[in-house]
Amino acid sequence: MRTALAIALTSWLVSTLAPVAGENLNELSTTCLMSELQECKVLSSGYLNSQGEGSGGPPFLAWQTQARVADFGGVMGGFVLFEHRQEGWVKLDAGFDAYRFWPPVLNEAEVLHVVGYGHGTGSLNADRLYTREDGEWKSVDMDAWKLELSPWLPAGLGIWKGVTYDFRSGWSDPVARTELWRTNDAVCCPTGGHATFTLAIDQNRLAVTSVQIVAPGAKSKTKQ
Repeated sequence: MRTALAIALTSWLVSTLAPVAGENLNELSTTCLMSELQECKVLSSGYLNSQGEGSGGPPFLAWQTQARVADFGGVMGGFVLFEHRQEGWVKLDAGFDAYRFWPPVLNEAEVLHVVGYGHGTGSLNADRLYTREDGEWKSVDMDAWKLELSPWLPAGLGIWKGVTYDFRSGWSDPVARTELWRTNDAVCCPTGGHATFTLAIDQNRLAVTSVQIVAPGAKSKTKQ
């Protein structure tokens, strides 16, 4: 789970756009751009076009996922997002704090999601989430809701690993899916069933609106 300092830093990065050397991003698919990783290689790259039926406009977002593979120190992943503006391509945001990041997904409601998972057995989330309002991208706090689960989960159940988010559709509420752990469980082996949390973006943070819990061997129960 990222700290409040990391969240604040992400917000600062989104609001502080930096120019990109080579406004055409000619090396997007071959060379790590604006990276903090040594021995860096590009894992994936691409462009995202403007939303809107029949817009036909040029791409307005570009991205890279990156990795550092070294003899010592293991694998470290990174991502860089670029936005096309009047003055050319600028860096929108970047992150280098995960085991791996996946290509971003942009839905119809202009919600942009970058999936990321951290190191270790917990595979904690390193995801990034952004919304676009009045032509400006804003980062969304994805961590606070996990600290406010007492009203939503039965006593003795918790979330000990990263969750799986789904922001692919702009026409339905986003969700987070996870297994549930009992107090005496090992990290490897949750026995508390699983839950699907329905989420909403409220004042640039995620909030829970309902939860569906499936206990082992039982039918699901929804709490709102």
